Amino acid sequence: PPPDETLPRIAGDFSKAAVVDPHPGEMRALSPFAVRMHGRFVFFAARAGRVAFRYRYDRMPDYPNEFPKLSLSLLDLGGRTLKAFEPQACSPEERTLVCDVPSQGFYRLSSEASAYAALTFLASDAPFAIDTSAERLETVYSSGSLRFHVPAGKRVGFFLSNDPGEYVNVTVSDASGRVRLDLADFSDVLRREQLPASAADGFWRVDFAKSAKSRLRKFHFHLIGVAGCLFPDSERGWRF
Repeated sequence: PPPDETLPRIAGDFSKAAVVDPHPGEMRALSPFAVRMHGRFVFFAARAGRVAFRYRYDRMPDYPNEFPKLSLSLLDLGGRTLKAFEPQACSPEERTLVCDVPSQGFYRLSSEASAYAALTFLASDAPFAIDTSAERLETVYSSGSLRFHVPAGKRVGFFLSNDPGEYVNVTVSDASGRVRLDLADFSDVLRREQLPASAADGFWRVDFAKSAKSRLRKFHFHLIGVAGCLFPDSERGWRF
């Protein structure tokens, strides 16, 4: 297809997903991306029972007089709600979320939050992803690395945007570690990128870092052409 053809958003076929987890059951730190507004997340439970996360839901510093609450729900892959958790008030303290799942498999977490606060998953004892197949990652005050799976022969693309006068440095590296894209001091209402297909299957990485031009405030990002799962753990994830 021509290089300017828009690639689709892809949810991924979870019935064919192969989980990568060299640390089963271990609570591991996640790259801390603070998600604002609507959040969609996916995790894999190796067995029925308890899956635990550590998180923070805190008010954005720009809005000291707002006191929004967080709504979190546990869903199956089909979107059926398994549990609606009690709404949580903002707090700078780290908290624990425990999900009791009925069987092995993939599950979703859905968050509804205010524009004045953000949810950050800090650690997980199971493979975990931010899902951008339907909702973009809208993140605030966040830097770090996210991985994503790219099958051999697939072109990968993404949409990236932020507000005028707010800057972020963005680097995309393929599975071999070769830098495929390096954006310094990015600031644009909307940028679409498509990168050539890789000959090898593997996990690519996108790094976000503060620009020297301004404070790192907020930006939006979502994957196209490949499954929209962004893994904030440097070793866990799944392949499609």
